[in-house]
Amino acid sequence: MAWLQIIAACVAVFFLQMALPGLTNSFAFVPANAFSHPWTFVTSLFLHGGITHLFFNMWALFMFGPLLERRIGERKFYALYFISGIVGNLAFVFFYPAHVLGLGASGAIFGVIGALAVLMPSLPLLFFFIPTQLWVAAIFWVAIDLFLTGSADDVAHYVHLAGIAVGVGWGMLLKKQEPPEYYFGQG
Repeated sequence: MAWLQIIAACVAVFFLQMALPGLTNSFAFVPANAFSHPWTFVTSLFLHGGITHLFFNMWALFMFGPLLERRIGERKFYALYFISGIVGNLAFVFFYPAHVLGLGASGAIFGVIGALAVLMPSLPLLFFFIPTQLWVAAIFWVAIDLFLTGSADDVAHYVHLAGIAVGVGWGMLLKKQEPPEYYFGQG
């Protein structure tokens, strides 16, 4: 269960962040240091900026991760997760100041959501307490991030957009590889 292992790792790293104050600065993604510290493309995916940041990222992974992993398998899930997160960090290089810390799993999680929205678009869910389907929610999340890209908040909206783009592309590739009858009768 890759999704559960990732949640456990993120929670464990969060406790380490609390116990070892220098850990966050040492392993966070910083655009200016991206290529001199390439490990931070991955290590930053396990760091979080606070309990709320950790909770919402892990909640999303808990909700969507098992569905996607059952559908594509553990190896492909890990690959998608890390590629989405790394591409999200590449977006961070291009759209954010050179010395700002980047941390969190949201680019990778948006990759999971993007792939699942392609593979199971009619998956029912409550989106802000409104019954809808996953593809509608995914479009809404993209619209929110597009709208807020120029805002002064501390959310890495371009990272979300890069992650979901990777996920949608990944989902489309996987969908082409599966026999068409797999999709009949499944949401």
